[in-house]
Amino acid sequence: MPAFYNLSNKKNSFDIQIRIDGHLIDNWSNLIYSAKVNSARAISFEAHGHIPQEILQLGATVEISAGVGMIAKTKGLLHFKGVIKILGPSFDVVTVTALDYITHLSTSEINNFTVEDSQGHDLYYLAANAANYKDIDTSGLTAGSDIFVNLDTVKSNLTGLKTRKVFIDACFDEMSLFQTSDEYPANTYLQYKYAIRSGTKLDFFLPDPFNVNAEPIFTFSERNNNLQKGIVGSIDTSRIINSCTLVSSIDETIFETYTDTSSVETYGVSSSLLKYESTRRDRLEQLAYQIVELNKFPTISYNLQINTLEPINLGDIVKVHIPSLERNDILSVEEYYLVINEGITATYTVGQKRLTTSKLLKVL
Repeated sequence: MPAFYNLSNKKNSFDIQIRIDGHLIDNWSNLIYSAKVNSARAISFEAHGHIPQEILQLGATVEISAGVGMIAKTKGLLHFKGVIKILGPSFDVVTVTALDYITHLSTSEINNFTVEDSQGHDLYYLAANAANYKDIDTSGLTAGSDIFVNLDTVKSNLTGLKTRKVFIDACFDEMSLFQTSDEYPANTYLQYKYAIRSGTKLDFFLPDPFNVNAEPIFTFSERNNNLQKGIVGSIDTSRIINSCTLVSSIDETIFETYTDTSSVETYGVSSSLLKYESTRRDRLEQLAYQIVELNKFPTISYNLQINTLEPINLGDIVKVHIPSLERNDILSVEEYYLVINEGITATYTVGQKRLTTSKLLKVL
């Protein structure tokens, strides 16, 4: 493609520009974006023709801009800034692969995180402070989560020698909120996520697809005829728990069991035996009930492919409507994969993974 590549169809009309260390790439093709929550966003493309060796270097900065006539503000979804990690040279084509600045967190120097650094602090701000590194824009991380670190959490996850990303991931592992209001189904939890969704700006976000008032920004539907190759769904029963026994780790003669008979009749029995540091039978019974309620149904996810560029980003809420299967699910975007060449192919993975049982016991 030429340096200023115009891609247009009925819904999209914009130009794309690629620079490496400020040098415009005159001719390129096969631009691919790959993004996943809690991970670095990756891009790759093929650079054609003669490109000076000093430009194509590992560690060089790649910036991709996009906009209507290159005058309007860069489209957020396509704005990328990162560093070259892989080069694949051949006779007249070089394949370039780059990662956004989250890669700096993964390869940072090792830090010694102590109890004093974390105990009593909001996990959101601990993660934001660790992410403030090597030109990552953390200026928008001001909301807080009101989830504070207790001594058990510090000792188990947040202390010791770690890279910045390992510490941030440990913070986010603990950043779950349970919702008990009438606006949510029983025992609903929400999980914080993070990503650089545009340029170098790091976002912390809390996808909320379960609220009865959730408003999807896009509907994938057979009726709308907006799916290129249909819908590939995954309804996974492998992690169902419909019978749970909680045993006191202090006195193993004290235990309680809760079983959901409807789930057992539908999916077969799938039991779990867990220990918890309490001798209160009512507490053990409550935990067994909550764990079953959270895990008695299959997990649902979809891969959805369309041939237009929609303003859909990580964490956004979408609806998947499949009349033939009587499905009408509202889910958050966990991954996307964009291929831009002569046209556009966009593939989205939507659906939320289930909390592990050990983590459930921490947050219930």
